[in-house]
Amino acid sequence: MKSELDYSILQKNVNALASCEAEDFFTEISPHLRDYFLIPLLRGKSVSIGDLDFSQFDESDIDDLQDGVEQLADMLQRIQCTAEKAISVPSAAKALVPFL
Repeated sequence: MKSELDYSILQKNVNALASCEAEDFFTEISPHLRDYFLIPLLRGKSVSIGDLDFSQFDESDIDDLQDGVEQLADMLQRIQCTAEKAISVPSAAKALVPFL
């Protein structure tokens, strides 16, 4: 039995993460921490703790941020595993090259 890889789902996830517009992915995170800390970091920008408004979030928001980062790491690991499986199959790798 051959397994099929749905490249459209992989592409949607990668595009969403790259643009930091993953629908419903960061909704549990404080908007302030999301907008001024997490998303800039994901976009490769430097973030200064001094730029954060500590009155905009509390300890539970930091816990939510940690949970969100763990979910993101899990998603990236699944994407990596899917890509590695695709590359290990020559016909799938050929189909994946234009996507990457």
